[in-house]
This record gives sequence, structure tokens and C-alpha cells, in this order.
Amino acid sequence: MNVEVLIVGFGLAGATLAHTLEAKGISFHIVEDSYDGSASCIAAGLVTPLTGKRFVKTWRFDEIAPVVNAFYPKIEQKLSTKFWLHIPQIKVCTNDFEAQQLQKRSIDPEYTEFLGASVTLPSYIHQQYGAVTIERTSLLQSQKYIESSFEYFSMNGFISNQRFVYEDCTISESSVSFEGITARYVIDCTGYSFCKTVFGASLGLEPSKGEILTIRTDVETLPYVVNAGLYVIPLGDYLYRVGATYGLLHDTTEPTEEARLLLTTRFENLWKGTYEVVAHDVGIRPKVPDKHPIIGKVHPDFPIYTLNSLGAKGVSYAPWSAKLLVEHIFEQGLIDKELDATRYQPK
Repeated sequence: MNVEVLIVGFGLAGATLAHTLEAKGISFHIVEDSYDGSASCIAAGLVTPLTGKRFVKTWRFDEIAPVVNAFYPKIEQKLSTKFWLHIPQIKVCTNDFEAQQLQKRSIDPEYTEFLGASVTLPSYIHQQYGAVTIERTSLLQSQKYIESSFEYFSMNGFISNQRFVYEDCTISESSVSFEGITARYVIDCTGYSFCKTVFGASLGLEPSKGEILTIRTDVETLPYVVNAGLYVIPLGDYLYRVGATYGLLHDTTEPTEEARLLLTTRFENLWKGTYEVVAHDVGIRPKVPDKHPIIGKVHPDFPIYTLNSLGAKGVSYAPWSAKLLVEHIFEQGLIDKELDATRYQPK
């Protein structure tokens, strides 16, 4: 089999890259052996214009938002599956500092379009310092998006279920061959797994471990996301996704009691009602110092590229980064210095 691109990995990055290539009529094949440990499958999936305790505008939001808002609805139509939701987000201030910062933003012309009215939440939610609606928030049901995309590409013969190993490839300046597949380019979308390979190790990135809970409450599911130092995302049927923690991976890839206690304590500081934890999940991703995606060529002599390190805002970054990378490879587009993989390679 001869293709233009061999995609390695099928989390959020791999799925989005595959859809981007197909839309442009560029031939590709995907190699994927499992979803295990993928940060994509436990991602909160939230797209929000404001971030952090100071409510700063999300990096490149004005540039990224139009791409994101065009991409996911098209894929919904293509797959005949609903996973992209426009959903209100309620920011609950947890202290005086946050309330003061929010007040400053409310009179700043650059931020007024993102801040709605103050709201009063149900009595079982603590809101001592006030709460306000964050406008232009969307939610991708990440696992549903990835699974429905996997089914689509599998049914159409685009996916080989096998482990990709660079040492088993024949690599030249102009192509890469692996298990009967010859591609002009390899684009690795395996996240932290790529950082452990012969080509990804030069990036020098450490693993970051995230943990997230699924909680069942005794009240009907709210019709909005609550942001109160952690995200409480409605799933329906009295269920919420609550999280997440992120920190350097130390000694285990398994869920920890420490993270569970941290998340439940924060949840109890917000929520007065009874609840039970019904799931506790873990994802591993690269920790990137500047928190920006890593895209581009990773070796000067071989056609090995990566679409990687999408991070906590991966749902926002994936369509935009995939578009930039495909345009770079096939249309001579430029990769921004803030994204280029070379920024983490030895000089």
C-alpha cells in the first residue's frame, strides 16, 4: 500500500488529522494498537474563551475559534453522530481574589463579550463569592468523537490494528515503509509515547499524569458546566465528570487515592448534596513548558513529523494545529515558531 501519510496513533490528534487529510483528498493510513492511557479519552473537552484565576483570554482564541466551530459540526454531519455541544459555563468564584479579577474583566472592553450576567445557582451549590456566565463556551464529548471516528475509518479500511515500532521501519529521505505500507510522511500522534521513541526523545519532555472522576449525584443533571477551581461537566442521568488533576508522573500510572481525595474535597467545597464516585480514570500526556502544541518535522534528514502535546486545551488546538501542519507539508505553509517542534530540539 502506498499513501502520502502514515498516521501513528488515534487519540484526539490522530482522529482530527485523519479527518483533515480526508477533507483535502490526501491519501493516508492509520496504525493504532489501543486507546489505553490516552489523555484524549478522559479529556474534559471544554472550549472556553477565558482561562486561569485571572480570567485571561485563551491563547490565540480569536484565531482558533472559527476553525474549531467549523470543524466539529462538519464531522458530526459526516459521521451522523452528535458530540459537539454549545453549553453555558458558570464560573463560581472561590475567593475574594477571583471575584475582584472577574469584576475587573467585566469593565474591560476586550472581555465584555465573554462575560454574561451574574447568576444564582441551586441551593446545593456554594457560591459565597458570586457566579457569572462565561459566553461562547462549547463542549466536545471527546470519547464519543474518537470512538465514532475510529468506527468510521475502520469500516472504510483506513486503520491497521498493530503496534508501530520505528526500529521495524525502512526509513529514507523520501519515504517510510512499515509492514507493507509505504508513506511519503509519517505523522506521529501518540502523545507521550512518541517522546520515548528514537525520534521523539530529542524533545526532552516529561510525562504528566491526569486523573478525573465520574460522579453520580442525587439531583437532576444541570444544563451547564460549573467551573469552580475544578470543572463539573454534566453527562446526563445524574452523572458528572469532575477534574482534573495534572502533575508530573512519578511512580505509577494507576489511579491514586491522593488524587481522588483532592478531587472529592474540592467537589465537596462546591456541592452540598450527596454523591458517589462511579469511575476514576487516568491519562498520560507530555508536559510542555509553554503549554503550546508541538507540530512539525522532528528529524532534519527523514520525513518524520509529529502532531503532539495538545494539552488541556486539546479540543481547541487539534483542528487548528492539524490544519497548520497539513498546510505546511503539502502547501508550503509556515509553522509558527511558538508551535514548531524544533523549539524543543537540541540546537
